[in-house]
Amino acid sequence: MSNHLIIGLGGTGGKIIRALRKIIFQEFREADPEALDIGYLYIDSDRSMMKANDPSWKILGNQVQLGKNSQVSIEGADLQNYLDNINEYPGIKDWIGDKEQWHHILRSFANGAVVGSQKRRLGRFLLACNIKKFINSLQLQVNQLRHSGNADVTFHICCGLAGGTGSGSIIDILTQIRKLYPSTGTSYKVTVQTPKENIVYQNNLCNSIKHNHSGSHIAYDSQ
Repeated sequence: MSNHLIIGLGGTGGKIIRALRKIIFQEFREADPEALDIGYLYIDSDRSMMKANDPSWKILGNQVQLGKNSQVSIEGADLQNYLDNINEYPGIKDWIGDKEQWHHILRSFANGAVVGSQKRRLGRFLLACNIKKFINSLQLQVNQLRHSGNADVTFHICCGLAGGTGSGSIIDILTQIRKLYPSTGTSYKVTVQTPKENIVYQNNLCNSIKHNHSGSHIAYDSQ
């Protein structure tokens, strides 16, 4: 049976992973049964769902929260430093846009951590500044799944299209995975949650495509 890596992007992706782990616990009475070859990776700019004692991850009195190796926080990057030295980051420079607009955005977070906050390009920027952290965590999860001897991995990417972190990072996440694991036996499945109103859905989808395809789209390093 193929290995499965569930990758949740942003708040919606985290909620999908949380719901799945609760269903698995109800079925097997344990969060990580040996009968299932499943790994998890939750990427978010907001750490509120990553706390070890978060009660929302409890089911039947048991905690099914992910371990630290399955969590990637992309908050807190020194985005101003990246902007001030943007020529040193060619993988970001081509699509970052007007630096003056970014100064205004970053000032709005002056008293708190910088999170995706329904801004897609900000979500992409946060991922780009933490891309090595994501890659290291991704490779760790894949290696753990392949430890059994089965190299086949199905990547399931879950996110929403209405927020900032998920819709801003999904294309780059897919690009990085395809770069690292191009061989046969690897497959990809994408699950997105969209608003119910068609006009809102269309606007969000078009904006996501626009923001994620400004400039050439290749797997990049932040350095």
